[in-house]
Amino acid sequence: MSDSESQSKKADTSEVDVKVEATEPQSPSDDDCPFKKCHDLWFDDGNIVLIAHDLHFRVHRSILSYHSVFFKDMFGLPQPPTSSAGSLSEGANAAAGHDSENIEGCPVVRMTDDHTELTHYLKAMYDGRRYFGKDATLSFDAIVGLIRLGHKFQSPDFQKDALSLIENRALWINGEFIPGWKPAYCIIVANLASQIDNHDLLSNALYACCQLDSDTLLDGVNKPNNSGVEVLSSSLLKMCLSGRNNLAIVQINIMERAEECLDQFCIPPKVVEGVEGSSLSSPVTSSPSQSKPTSPNCKAQVTTAWRHPCPTTVVTKDFSTVWHPLARINIWFNSANSLSICKTCKSSISKYRSDCANMVWDNLPRYFGLGEEKGEVSLPRVYR
Repeated sequence: MSDSESQSKKADTSEVDVKVEATEPQSPSDDDCPFKKCHDLWFDDGNIVLIAHDLHFRVHRSILSYHSVFFKDMFGLPQPPTSSAGSLSEGANAAAGHDSENIEGCPVVRMTDDHTELTHYLKAMYDGRRYFGKDATLSFDAIVGLIRLGHKFQSPDFQKDALSLIENRALWINGEFIPGWKPAYCIIVANLASQIDNHDLLSNALYACCQLDSDTLLDGVNKPNNSGVEVLSSSLLKMCLSGRNNLAIVQINIMERAEECLDQFCIPPKVVEGVEGSSLSSPVTSSPSQSKPTSPNCKAQVTTAWRHPCPTTVVTKDFSTVWHPLARINIWFNSANSLSICKTCKSSISKYRSDCANMVWDNLPRYFGLGEEKGEVSLPRVYR
């Protein structure tokens, strides 16, 4: 074969190669896609598309059915004959509230839920228990989404795990919370707790609502995903205002009891004269002729700390002392830790604070009309 023929054939082959390459199908880019995908939850082998607002999720029916009683029942509805092997049944479409449509061969379910909350809900399905692992840190909007959609779509495990992150009493008492938490978010929690009929969580959230200033309580709070403003429902607002009155009464009762018991704190413990090396002490004062002081006067210091609290010892700046029954007790307790008083008196203040906290939180639902009447609440004593 001559060199000219060889070059001619190479040229022909090159031309063919170019034509073949040009006819190969190209994957559409995100710019070419006519809709917005959630890339973390768009699976090429998914067989159903969920749409929340303008965000699309291509997921698996089997995963949805495994984690949700709602989806399991919806997909299990009788399916009439259809020419499309992969289409969603008409019954399921009706249950989801939309007409039949397909995207990339997958049936579509249009959701009315917030797309951010749905994202968290679906991620919990696919990430499994790792989503609630000890090293996982869920944001406030993630927890709310899992509770709300876990309740709506009957995924009890998701709801239970998410509630465990927000029901902890200590979190509400100390004013510390989860990542992204703002004090006014208690409005969102209160509405959510009412929606899922959780009285314990509702009473905690309403207690926190009582600490908000009036403008915030009435005007509401911006949602964490910037999807608008959420205000406390009118029925919950009435419960909150009524609860404020009850909390103020409780605080007065706690303070009166503490005032009554100031005389029960010990004056300087005494060493009995005539007994060498004796360190016998008693909260009951011995006669001055028989004993001499060996430590500071507990009663005087405790009384001063109670009647003239230092304003810098307030537990949390987010809680108003008017509607927070434990505020003065907490200040007193913190002050007592820096006093030169005996261990017995310090222990008495600590126990009174603990008893008062338990009394308030155990009876919190009834302060908002959520619990059964238990009659008169027995206040704990300071010194026993």
